[in-house]
Amino acid sequence: MLIARDWKSTLMNKLLIDTNVFIDHLRGYSKATEFLLQVFEAGNVIHISTLTEMELFAGRNISKEDTTEIVNLISKFEVIPVNSKISRKAGELLRLFKQNGLSPIDALIASSAISSESILVTKDLKHFSPVKGLLTLQPY
Repeated sequence: MLIARDWKSTLMNKLLIDTNVFIDHLRGYSKATEFLLQVFEAGNVIHISTLTEMELFAGRNISKEDTTEIVNLISKFEVIPVNSKISRKAGELLRLFKQNGLSPIDALIASSAISSESILVTKDLKHFSPVKGLLTLQPY
């Protein structure tokens, strides 16, 4: 795994934002909100996985207002659907790195980042550390 040290070095790059960053933003964590605003305003191409959509809607006690906020939030980003290419790569990653703690969802998200040639932005670098060729960035 390669780690980008500073989000500013990712200007004009493609980013895939992991679910944990959006959850922090939705919970009102100002550093997450600031990060999302800065990378969005910098002109980066920002992707999310359809798995992030699933995870955001899987939260407990989601009200109609929460649903509206989530829909409005994810509409600002390009959604990468899980397709056959991503699934096959995720299967390979899972086979290679399951013993290192890589979960099926993390394998699909990592594969989505690799397939879209995006930097994976996540707070959980440990989950993705075994994946060779995956560029990651810890946002805050």
